Amino acid sequence: MLPHTRLVRDAAVYSNRLLPSTPPLQPISRPLATAAFPPTVRLSFQVHEPPADTTPTCPPLVIIHGLFGSRQNWMTLSRRFASRLGTRVYALDMRNHGQSPHHPEHNYSVMSWDVLAFLEEHKIPKAVLMGHSMGGKAAMTAALNQFPQIERLVVVDSSPVRVRNFSDQLAFISVMEQVDAARVTSLKQADVIMQSLVPDLTTRNFLLTNLRLTTPTSACSPARYKFRIPLDILRNYLLHIHDFPISPGKARFDAPVLFVVGTNSGYVPREIYPKLREGYFPKMVVEEIDAGHWGRRFG
Repeated sequence: MLPHTRLVRDAAVYSNRLLPSTPPLQPISRPLATAAFPPTVRLSFQVHEPPADTTPTCPPLVIIHGLFGSRQNWMTLSRRFASRLGTRVYALDMRNHGQSPHHPEHNYSVMSWDVLAFLEEHKIPKAVLMGHSMGGKAAMTAALNQFPQIERLVVVDSSPVRVRNFSDQLAFISVMEQVDAARVTSLKQADVIMQSLVPDLTTRNFLLTNLRLTTPTSACSPARYKFRIPLDILRNYLLHIHDFPISPGKARFDAPVLFVVGTNSGYVPREIYPKLREGYFPKMVVEEIDAGHWGRRFG
């Protein structure tokens, strides 16, 4: 089971509450092609279609993965969502992740604009955003900035309120840097190196999905495995990734928001629910499930 799969495998059930039948979508009032976009990254994506005999009655679902993740982690769930919800599902690779381009800037402001540029490019006038962890914060940033295409949100084990430090993420980056420095030639070698700082097998397997086999440069230089994500950039922006750019009370998103919370993760403790509702999302609802942030065994 992939990391966070247990946390979100029931999200299709919960998402039905945020995807009611809607009238035909209308174009947004102000063509975003005329808006002043900051520099954005063209995001790689995969689209999953609903069954051919389905008539879509709700906006597309756009899925945004978390830190160190990619759209690949969401492939099975994306297909299930498309089938169960009867709508098109887009799974994105965020900047500096998956097959999307690398960029030296990595914060929630630019990530939210990347998503908006994606919606504009693909002529999606309304969408439901679903984000896990880092992706949840990017989705919340976009919604709180009043981007008109965002109809509703599903936030999976993420919060705009800081409740933990980023020591885990820093350890993950450090051990991935060790793997790169070792110039390993097999996944087994990489796994052995990572065991000291990442004892959980499920989490290691999740991180190892970012390894790619490089092309040998000569007969004396064999192919080796290297992480495809820019570890230096992500290390430099860990504080930004852990933080949130909008303070409580500075902006509100008045549409429905569903928080799917893993009760064993500690990322969204119950005591902050009132702060989320009063400071950001007055129409939020919470569904708690027995899971950690990265999966069933890791909290």
